[in-house]
Amino acid sequence: MKKSLHIFLAIIHLAYCKDEEDECRCEQPKRLDPAEGATILSDGLNCGSSVQWKCAGDGLMEEPISYQTCENGKWVPEFEGDPWCEKYLEVNPCIAWSQKGLCKNRSFCMVDGETSNARCFCRPYSTGLFCDQPSDEFCAGMDCGHGDCEIHEEENSHYYTCTCHDGWIGRHCDTQSPCVKANREGLCKGGSYCKPSKVEYMAEHRARPECQCRPFTTGTSCDETSEEYCSMPEYCKNGECTFHDGDRHYYTCECHEGWFGATCDRNEQEDCARWDTYYSSGFCLNGGVCYLKDFGNDIWDPRCRCPETTTGMRCETQLNE
Repeated sequence: MKKSLHIFLAIIHLAYCKDEEDECRCEQPKRLDPAEGATILSDGLNCGSSVQWKCAGDGLMEEPISYQTCENGKWVPEFEGDPWCEKYLEVNPCIAWSQKGLCKNRSFCMVDGETSNARCFCRPYSTGLFCDQPSDEFCAGMDCGHGDCEIHEEENSHYYTCTCHDGWIGRHCDTQSPCVKANREGLCKGGSYCKPSKVEYMAEHRARPECQCRPFTTGTSCDETSEEYCSMPEYCKNGECTFHDGDRHYYTCECHEGWFGATCDRNEQEDCARWDTYYSSGFCLNGGVCYLKDFGNDIWDPRCRCPETTTGMRCETQLNE
């Protein structure tokens, strides 16, 4: 009986080990053309094994990498196509990298000045040898205080904004909103809500609580009845006002060309001109054109529309042709 039990346990152990071994194996690796060099495996297809490519001849380098490792059933780092040999003294290695599309996520290839090897230079939101892995490193270096960092991806630029938690304001969400105290004291009446006053950049500490009245109320605390609605001077002064009277009362502004914002109080040309004064060479570079971008919650900030040959928030980066 004991002998039968031992045999049964041994079979289970072997089956378990085999399953574990099967889970920790890779498929056949990519191979270098035998005419160019050799493909060398350190430990077969087992996890932990490495495959190395060795080019035959002087002045030849393995591309795009010289080895991979078998991890969790995959050869890493991954890349498209097969390995090849390149003679650096005669050919720019980035030519082949670009032709094979190895650099992902709008990264670009450059030759390392120290090693003369090709490498992908990643955008802030990606990482990895071929920039094919997502990265939160960009936001990790940004201080959003009492808020969350968000990366915004556009065709010609990538940038970040801080989305503040309730009760906090500022570019970096590090200033308590004056509305916290105002709401506690019940400043805004008649179904209105509090909003911090607009201030210059980095002057959030000067913001005051302002009650945003419904169209049918007025006054500092929105506790007075208004019959003027759209004729009030602060509403749509650079646009056309329409008052909506139904189950709820509200108005909308149709801004004139070049004006933006809920009350048409932001001018694209003026905002862009002000940002130009912050930079000696102007806000948008290399032929970029400034415009106002809507970030929601009536927040509009200048951005640059870049020519096809440049990228970056200010079109400061030239793209390789």
